[in-house]
Amino acid sequence: MKVPDSLQLPESWPAGHVRVRLLSFALDPARGNLHNHSLAERHARLRIITGSLKGRTIPFNPRRQGAIHITSSRLKEAFFAMLGTDLRGQTFLDLCGGCGQIGLEAYSRGARLTINESDGRRLGHIRKLVRSWHLEGTELHQAKAQNLLPSLREQQRRFDTIYVDPPYGSNLRTRPLSLGLLDQLADGALLAAGGRIAIQHQKDLEFPSRSERLALMRERSCGDTTLSIYHLPPSA
Repeated sequence: MKVPDSLQLPESWPAGHVRVRLLSFALDPARGNLHNHSLAERHARLRIITGSLKGRTIPFNPRRQGAIHITSSRLKEAFFAMLGTDLRGQTFLDLCGGCGQIGLEAYSRGARLTINESDGRRLGHIRKLVRSWHLEGTELHQAKAQNLLPSLREQQRRFDTIYVDPPYGSNLRTRPLSLGLLDQLADGALLAAGGRIAIQHQKDLEFPSRSERLALMRERSCGDTTLSIYHLPPSA
């Protein structure tokens, strides 16, 4: 493998001294290859933007918790700019928690948070953060997203915001998992009045303008990722 120019050592350097450019690597499940991000960029993505936890960084380690795609800081900021800085009194379901960054941002803004993550390593990581950061009232689940939704429905749960960011390469029966979860949520039974569902997915995956009672209200793309946001229109 060719050594990048940034790793070449000047002859004037004292023996035994080495400078390296630190890189963190993550596997993109959608494309199956490795991407490198500077540590500063990775930390920016995992930093809480505002609220009671503002400035805290989520210490996520892909080697320990498993490699996943991370929501870009630009997409996260655009989504939460729409929600606002004060989510007190609102309920927020992070259906595919991953490293926890979306749900924890909602908690920081005052939302009552429910996080689901099917992977035990990542849920354990989130649980440790909940304990060490004293995030009282946070509800944690470990289940496949498609299995948790019927359970929440039976409990007659309602959420102001449901954030759905499933693994890009996964399917539910014959459909991409993101579309399959939209189908499960399409009757709006888990939404509180005025609620919305945000689904993060590959940019090249087309989402419908209507899905049963849900209507697409806006989309935002960043790189190869799109965030599709649905709501229950007044006539639904």
